[in-house]
Amino acid sequence: MHNQFNIALSIFRVYIGVHIFKKYFFYFFNKNILFSNDTFINHPPNLFFKFLNINEIFLRNNIDFFIIFVLILSISFIFGIGKNFTAILLFINVEILQRLNLLLLNGGDNFLKFILIYLCFISCYKYFVFDKNLNQNKLLNLISEKAILCIKIHLCIIYFVSAISKVHSDLWYNGIANYYIFNNERFSNVLSYYKVFNNYILITLSTYLAIIWELSFSFLIWSKKYKYYILLLGLTIHLGIYFVMMIHDFEILFLSTYILFFSDEELLIFRNKFINKIEYVQERLLNGTNRKFF
Repeated sequence: MHNQFNIALSIFRVYIGVHIFKKYFFYFFNKNILFSNDTFINHPPNLFFKFLNINEIFLRNNIDFFIIFVLILSISFIFGIGKNFTAILLFINVEILQRLNLLLLNGGDNFLKFILIYLCFISCYKYFVFDKNLNQNKLLNLISEKAILCIKIHLCIIYFVSAISKVHSDLWYNGIANYYIFNNERFSNVLSYYKVFNNYILITLSTYLAIIWELSFSFLIWSKKYKYYILLLGLTIHLGIYFVMMIHDFEILFLSTYILFFSDEELLIFRNKFINKIEYVQERLLNGTNRKFF
C-alpha cells in the first residue's frame, strides 16, 4: 500500500525537529533555573520517576547532558538519521525533560508528546533525508497510515473538547469571552487598543465563530468539499491568536498538523499553481518594463 502523504510527512517531520530544537536550545541557557536542584523553583517529587525507580536528582544534576542529547536527536530527526529509532529516543528524552519542570508545560507540549509517540510508528523519511532506503512493506505502511490517522483524530478531539468546554463557560456562552481576552494586559498588544477590538458585534461574532469552528472541525475536515474552508478558517484563527495574544509555539505546532490533511497530489497541484502564478507575475512585470522603456 503506497503512502499518499510522503511530502506532507517529510515536511511535518522537519518542522517537529526544528520545533523541539528551538525550544530546548533556549532552555539550555536557563537550565539551572528551570531544571537543576539548585533552583528557587519548588519541584515536588514526580510520581512518574518514582514509579519507574528513576533517580530524579541524578537527572537534574546532569541536565546539561540531557538537553544536549535532545538537541542532537532533534537534528538527527530533521535529517532522518536513525529514522524511527531516533523518534523513539526523542520521545523518551522529551518526556523526561517535560516532567522535570511541569510549570513550563501547556497544551502544545502535551500534544507534542503524543505527536512524538505517533511518529515512532510513521514512515516519514522519503524526502529531506540522507538515506532514502525505507525498506517498507505492506504491514509497516498500514501501521504508518493508522498512526497518521491518529494524529488527525487527536487534533479533532482537542478542538471538540475545547469547544465543549467553551460552551459550558459563561463568558463564552454569553459571547463576551473575546472582550476580556483582547483587553487583558497579558494577552494583548498594541492592536487591542483599536476600536475594532471593543466593537460588541465583532466581539460576539468572533466568540461564537470560534466555538462553531471548533465544533464543526471534527466533521467537516473529512469532507473534500469543506476541508479547504475549515482549514483556512483555522489558519486565520491561529494566526490571529499568534499575533494578538502572542502565543507562539502553541499555535504554529497546531498549524503544522494541517499539512497532514493534504495528499502528495494536492501539494504538487498547489506547488505548480504557485509556480505558475510567480512566472505569470514575472512575465507581466517584464513586459510592463519593456513597454515602459521601449
